Amino acid sequence: MFGTASLGSKCAPDIARQVLRQAIASGFHQFDTAPFYGAGHAERLLGELGDEGMRVSTKFGSPRPSRLRFMAVRVLRGRRPGDLVPPPALLVSRDGEFDCAAQRRPPAQLSASMAALSKCAQGFLFAHSPPRFPGAAAVSAWSDLARSSGYVLGVSGPRNEDMEAWLEVAPADACFQLHLDTLESLTDPVLDRLARRTVWIHGIFSPPTGAGPTHAADRQKLAHRWAADLAQAAFVVTSTRPEGVARAGAFVRELEG
Repeated sequence: MFGTASLGSKCAPDIARQVLRQAIASGFHQFDTAPFYGAGHAERLLGELGDEGMRVSTKFGSPRPSRLRFMAVRVLRGRRPGDLVPPPALLVSRDGEFDCAAQRRPPAQLSASMAALSKCAQGFLFAHSPPRFPGAAAVSAWSDLARSSGYVLGVSGPRNEDMEAWLEVAPADACFQLHLDTLESLTDPVLDRLARRTVWIHGIFSPPTGAGPTHAADRQKLAHRWAADLAQAAFVVTSTRPEGVARAGAFVRELEG
């Protein structure tokens, strides 16, 4: 599957459109996005090119405050002619509070996402990087919200110490989106339970988040190991250059084949 976190922020929107067209032409039909990806551009760029053959998963919640600050600097200082302007609400961090902790933001945020992605098929709706486990009642409410909107609930980037709680209460068809390095730090009991779950793994071509391997070849070997260990693993890759899309696609087909 193709990730869109950098499209519209690390590359200009016209290049991002070329990247997405190349991804579609290369056989990608699942895309991972969020309202704040690409400094607020990614969902709209996907919506421009979308059709029912593209299955798009999105997110609710806020990025971390540091990410919001980066986005604000990018928008206010680094805009290029033709850049889209992200919604101002995406530049408000509320001191890092997870915006959907009180279940106020998800319906409004999801409505905006669905409008932007109206031409695309729906995939997972991820709670993005919750700073703490929200409790079984909130997870149940979020799952109901996802299903009523045509999505299936997922959780992206949960804290390691919350993984057992999430695995206990998340619906059986929920998806867990985890960084490659995070998998290396989980306990064996958690990994045994994840082996029966849908897991999306990202960070294959990214710098390590902690003590992960730094060389690209070693990270790719690690990805191969997890492809063998997790029966329902899928891999999220990306590129900010059209010419890099084919290489990313070939690697995913190798991993998932």
